[in-house]
Amino acid sequence: MFQEAKLRIPLAQSTFLYGVADPLGVLKPGEIHIQFSTSKSFTDEMTDEPYLFPRETEVLVARQPACRPSDAQKVRKIVHPELSHLVDVAVFSSKGQFPLAGKLQGGDYDGDIFWICWEPSLVQPFYNAPAPVHSPNPSDYAIQTRKEKLKDIMDINDPENVDKFLREAFTFRDHPSLLGQATNLAEKQAYRENRIYSEVLSKLYNMHDLLVDAAKQGYVLTNDDYNRFVRKVCKNPKQPAYKRAIEDCTNSKDSADTEKLRKKTYRYNPDNILDYLYFKVVRAQNLKTMDKVREILPQVAELDEALTKPIELFRQKKQRIFKDECHSLLTKLEAVNRMWNAGWHKKIDTGDRPTTFIDECYRKYLAIQPDNPDNDYIAPYLERDFPTEPCRWDRVKASALYSKYQVHGKLSFIFSMAGDELERIKASSYPKTRAIVLPIRSNLKPKRVRGLVQYDADDEDEEDEFSSALEDLFLDVQDSR
Repeated sequence: MFQEAKLRIPLAQSTFLYGVADPLGVLKPGEIHIQFSTSKSFTDEMTDEPYLFPRETEVLVARQPACRPSDAQKVRKIVHPELSHLVDVAVFSSKGQFPLAGKLQGGDYDGDIFWICWEPSLVQPFYNAPAPVHSPNPSDYAIQTRKEKLKDIMDINDPENVDKFLREAFTFRDHPSLLGQATNLAEKQAYRENRIYSEVLSKLYNMHDLLVDAAKQGYVLTNDDYNRFVRKVCKNPKQPAYKRAIEDCTNSKDSADTEKLRKKTYRYNPDNILDYLYFKVVRAQNLKTMDKVREILPQVAELDEALTKPIELFRQKKQRIFKDECHSLLTKLEAVNRMWNAGWHKKIDTGDRPTTFIDECYRKYLAIQPDNPDNDYIAPYLERDFPTEPCRWDRVKASALYSKYQVHGKLSFIFSMAGDELERIKASSYPKTRAIVLPIRSNLKPKRVRGLVQYDADDEDEEDEFSSALEDLFLDVQDSR
């Protein structure tokens, strides 16, 4: 299925490559050298289908996010013999009056990633738009420029005293980054005008370009100055229809609500390319895919006997204490469920991310213990051979949660709270099931397929590499739970 939440449609005859400057000066302006190391063909990572990549052909080059018409350029791709040692990168010409990377969202060759496309239906009819070669004046966009030099904020007679320097540095970095807001505003204005270039859009793109390297250039834009500038340039445009639909699905309570929202009717502009792609291509295809999945894999109406067995055995005990504990357990689970529902409603109303309230629900779920832990019948359920090993009570609790809420289709709630233990119960129900420790599992599990670049307007800042590393760490921790 397409990545509907990001509106990303995979394009086979394209890829992302790091860009470097021609170190030998053998490429002419408008030429790039690309050579793959594996074979003479390019293999699409999503389909494993090989595509022949001619030695000489025209390609499109761009950087994300592409705002201006000139942010994508058609160039001549060649394989130069003297550059054959440079593989799996895009080598740009170092000749000419203005670097090609500079035309693509003000890019450079210090680690930028470029989109390369050789799909004929896109390349052949494409014409290059002239790119701006002069940077806009920051003062025209209410942007202040800090021009202090190091000697102005440090005592040259006492170079070891860096307190003032650090104070000024932290004060400067404390200014809000409005790059994401500027990018979203330009996107909404382009949607409103249904074009990619106008005088208003050009001003918004200029502001965006200045804010990209604001920290490096010493630029400061306050919220008040930003808002005054926006009021002069354009009225606050509405959110595009496709984005409203994406946000509704992202904020949906569960998969069932998502399916209902996908069938909701939105007033969109069929002449807008993004609305068309989202509603007529992406969403339509995903609906067909889900219908086919339901046809092939009908929803299971009955409870899984393996997952319900622990609570059933607990409930069937003859002693009164088991019935009392069972009743108390279900009451405590209902309290967790109420917290879960309240958190989702708050998320829908405010748009907050659900991480915090899920963690709160999980802590409340883990805290559920028997009312009579010292009872001779109940105490064995709390025994553990190892501190990290689940006890029998954990299995009973997970089984009770599944039995009570699976019939209501609350799978997100169930597996967010007790997914690990339910996996163990299910695995234990099969003969000759084997467990493996985490270091071995990390070697066996398939690697995640990631593109070289993932762009989100809200996350476009200098901390992208740190955020990506943090995301990888978070995913690995989640895997280890």
